Amino acid sequence: MSLTTLQFNTLHNSLKQGTDKIAEALRAVFDGDWSLDLSEPIEYSKLSALEDSGLVFKLSLESEAVYLLIPEGPILPEWASQPEEEQIGQLEELAKSLEKTLLQDIDETDQRATTWSQKLQLTLEEEALEPRCSVISIEAYSESDPSSNQLLYLIVTANMEENVPVTSDSAPKPETPSENHHDESTPMSDTNTQTEINPNDLVNRVRRVLPLTVKVSVRVAEKKIDVGQLANLCPGTLIMFQKSCDDLLDLYVNNQHYAQGEAVKIGEKFGLKINAVGIKPQRPPGVFTL
Repeated sequence: MSLTTLQFNTLHNSLKQGTDKIAEALRAVFDGDWSLDLSEPIEYSKLSALEDSGLVFKLSLESEAVYLLIPEGPILPEWASQPEEEQIGQLEELAKSLEKTLLQDIDETDQRATTWSQKLQLTLEEEALEPRCSVISIEAYSESDPSSNQLLYLIVTANMEENVPVTSDSAPKPETPSENHHDESTPMSDTNTQTEINPNDLVNRVRRVLPLTVKVSVRVAEKKIDVGQLANLCPGTLIMFQKSCDDLLDLYVNNQHYAQGEAVKIGEKFGLKINAVGIKPQRPPGVFTL
């Protein structure tokens, strides 16, 4: 079975279904608690230049090939650039695992190769890949430390003559439905094309966001003063605000009003005890007359 663009969906589905298996194989070789998240495929011509060094796994199929690029980063141990005999065997097992997961419909590839590239972009240029090759970016992140992540790249080659989408003119065209039939089937078609969201994917995305930092600030009060008052400010100057000392203080997150609370003293430090979260601006009470 030869790999063509029309069969890319099969390989892509194998990748989606085998993501956990590939992650398990990566953990077995490189240690860590790595998980994988896939992006949508793009054309090779749209891939940014890969200036880093890294590992290149190549599965050859006649005139075509599948590449997995792992740039130098958190996932790769120090020995990756100069593996010893035992570690070479581990990399070979990883290549076999990739072959078994991605190319399960193919009895055997022509050749497997694992090499260290000093510059991944130069290696790809030497392979003379066609601009319309397919690329899938794979984000690898640590379960225990979601901030520790990096991108892997899966590249699938194909002949330009065979690089024809399934929906192109070369594919059989269905019979043109009547106008009434089209109107009735359109809503159902929109419903069927909706992408189902895996709850586990949402959990993983949220988990990666949690270590990010945001700036929080507490605002006691604010008012406008003229430039003359500003010019006369000096130590000992007293500025009065129209705010009671008993009023709640405003907590801002990245300059957005987020919560209110009361000031508390914690040892010699200042703290804020939250009383309400998600404050919505309200008009002050009053009487409206015509």
